[in-house]
Amino acid sequence: MNNRRSEKTMTFLHRLALLAVCSTLLVAGPAAAKPGTAEKGKEIYDKRCTWCHGAEGDGAGASKDLLNPPPRDFTSGNYKIKSSAFEDMVPSDDDVFRMIRDGMPGTAMPGWSDLLSEQDMWDLVAYVKSFAQYDKPPAKMVDYGTQVS
Repeated sequence: MNNRRSEKTMTFLHRLALLAVCSTLLVAGPAAAKPGTAEKGKEIYDKRCTWCHGAEGDGAGASKDLLNPPPRDFTSGNYKIKSSAFEDMVPSDDDVFRMIRDGMPGTAMPGWSDLLSEQDMWDLVAYVKSFAQYDKPPAKMVDYGTQVS
């Protein structure tokens, strides 16, 4: 009887340890891939993004007249969905990464997670943000809470 209780306790502890490891990996996963390299990001951008966003990142790609709304102009540095404060123009790297990974709702911008590796997407973040020539990251972030599924 005592041996059975000990086995149940050990099974519970193993499951708890596994849960802790998995949670850590989920949280640390995206952080492990950062930061991106703008040089590598340019190669990916030239291959995947110029058709819509243009070679200069100004939204004047070959398909711009076929898309409604038009592609984002990265040179302006304006982003619709960002977690930085309203008065702070600079989006966080995580915000830009999320748009590349998941796409932009209500637009023709697809999510790229099925074609690009996580590191490729971080490289794109570095390159895309270079169009607006921001020198420093946003000062503070807005807490939107957790997403409800």
